This record gives sequence, structure tokens and C-alpha cells, in this order.
Amino acid sequence: MSYQRAASMRPLGGYEIADHLCRMCNGRILTKTDPVNAKQTCRCSNCGFSAVGAVSRICWCGAKMPATGRNAGLRCTKNDNPTPEMPGEIVVRCEDDVGLDKPKQTGRYADETDDPEV
Repeated sequence: MSYQRAASMRPLGGYEIADHLCRMCNGRILTKTDPVNAKQTCRCSNCGFSAVGAVSRICWCGAKMPATGRNAGLRCTKNDNPTPEMPGEIVVRCEDDVGLDKPKQTGRYADETDDPEV
């Protein structure tokens, strides 16, 4: 069997590059969906950290605050202005208002306040 024929018989990895960065090493995350059971597998292209399920299981988008378990508000986004100091295509930014500087809400609803004049 020739080398070319053996290479053509090997299955392809089937991974796609996602617009997300690994929480462990900041490497790009690869994803693939199993055609048999439709489960998504995510894997870091750099350190190999992996999980079955949504990309947020291993990327910065799923990072939680250690003390409270709240979402940290970090998001993987495209770098609109690459520079020599920050050349990466994807960067991590704090984009959500997660209320880190506000006291925890005690009301049942997000718009509920304790001030009766509001």
C-alpha cells in the first residue's frame, strides 16, 4: 500500500476553530460535533483541555467568580484593533455588567427596588 493511499484512508479530525480562548492557557478552542449522537466536543488546540458540551465549559465566557459562583462577565470577542502588543485575533474582555461593585439584589425581580418613591 502506498503512502498516498494510506493517508487518504485516515479519518479527518473534523474540528473547527471557534472564536473562543481556553481558560487554562488562552489557546484557541476547537469544536466538533459527533455525527452519531450530535454531542459537541470542545478542545484547546494548545494545552488539550477538553469537555463535552458547550464551548463555555472551557472558555472564558463560562468563567465564574470563585467566592460567589456568579458569572464573571468575561467574553471572548474578536480583536477589532490588532497591534504588535496585542496581535491575537480573539481577545477576552469584560463585557457584561455582573454587578461586582453593587450589592446583591434581594428582590424577586430585576427591576424591583427597596425605595418606595421610585
